[in-house]
Amino acid sequence: MSRATDTVRSQIVEAPLRGLVRLPDTRVIDDDTWRRVITPSQPGSLNEVLRARLAPDAVDEAVERVLSEHAALDVDLKWVVAFDSSPTDALAAALDARGLERWEAAGMWASARLDVAAPDAVLVRPVELDDPELARAFVAGWGGALEDHRALLACTPPTYRFFLASIVQGGASAVIGLAGYVRQPPVAYLTSAVVVPTARGRGAYRALLATRLAAARAEGLGRVVTQARVATSAPILARLGFEESYRFQMFRARRGTATPPR
Repeated sequence: MSRATDTVRSQIVEAPLRGLVRLPDTRVIDDDTWRRVITPSQPGSLNEVLRARLAPDAVDEAVERVLSEHAALDVDLKWVVAFDSSPTDALAAALDARGLERWEAAGMWASARLDVAAPDAVLVRPVELDDPELARAFVAGWGGALEDHRALLACTPPTYRFFLASIVQGGASAVIGLAGYVRQPPVAYLTSAVVVPTARGRGAYRALLATRLAAARAEGLGRVVTQARVATSAPILARLGFEESYRFQMFRARRGTATPPR
């Protein structure tokens, strides 16, 4: 792997870690074993395991312990198995055996100078973190409780930039999507892009991407990086000119869902 390729890959994998939103009860365990984020007040987010590096004979016990701890908190848990995890096959097998949801994701990047055409019918505007419309847009796009999104936004650092996409319906403007990025010089980490199901296919995703690229350029950022689902947004980004750096596996244990014993 060339030095440039390794730099891009590192920027992508580190972006979510650098952009972590911390609530008052968020606890981060970052050691030689793993990086764990634990937030009891957030049932749907900010509870995850990354960069797990375990001895092969310790995988089952560690997975069982972490799942039990988060089940006791009654929160979702996300577990990332990527190139910086080991042993990857054993971790994936242990998480699969316990019935976690699984999907494949891709680390992707592009130059901030990438030219993406946006439809004129979709209007995109920047929005402040404390704008009530932003929290409502998160609920409409991502689900969850309004008070949980408000709590997250109240603790979101000023390095985050968010944008709302809207269209005119019946003479009134309706918000149909949102997206953001985190300023992490020399890159912008693209995050949170979502379009409400009833408005998909109208170009809102492209419009949100084009606006973020322009905003990143205006801030002097030369590259944008992101992590995208292979089954949904990754193909769209590839068609628009993004390059894939690596693939990895994502797992989620939903709150209240028992995992089968081994």
